[in-house]
Amino acid sequence: MRRTMRHVIALAVVAWSALGAGGVCGGGGALAQTVAKPALELAKLDYFVGSWRCSGEVHRGKRVDKERALVSWVRTLDGVWLAARQRWVRKGGASAYRNVAHWGYDKHLRRYVLLGVDNLGGRDEAQSIGWQKDKLVWRGRATVKGKHDMRVRVTFLKQAKNELWLETAVRPAGSKRWQRLNSASCKREGR
Repeated sequence: MRRTMRHVIALAVVAWSALGAGGVCGGGGALAQTVAKPALELAKLDYFVGSWRCSGEVHRGKRVDKERALVSWVRTLDGVWLAARQRWVRKGGASAYRNVAHWGYDKHLRRYVLLGVDNLGGRDEAQSIGWQKDKLVWRGRATVKGKHDMRVRVTFLKQAKNELWLETAVRPAGSKRWQRLNSASCKREGR
């Protein structure tokens, strides 16, 4: 039994190395040899690259609060992903919501994909067909404050070269109505 377990462990180590753990850790391996090239389609989202200042409304049930946000997009992981970071601040300067998301392009789905997490323990996955004239819409599923299986829709509208409008809406499981979470107008910094 002991000898068999050693063989299993040894085979697992060999397989791990052969499949790319060495590549992940700086060695070689199959995964290291198949590093993805940035999808040409991702360049269509380069409009977002940079830092943006946003101001808008956050809807909390019947209450609507004014908030500001700093949002930035940057190419990351060898240009394969576009990393988005949001930091919303309540009136008076109290930090509120923060989110990190990665946008990419899935060649097999022929769609843009979004994977995100936030400081409330939420997460989301969404897909988009890309720009439709000046409109980009992400649709998917999210967990928001522990409420599972909510549909999410995030809409971006280009208003000018350095201005955009965004809106996030959710539809809880079993509901037919979309509920607006936030909306904001954003201007690119430094241009």
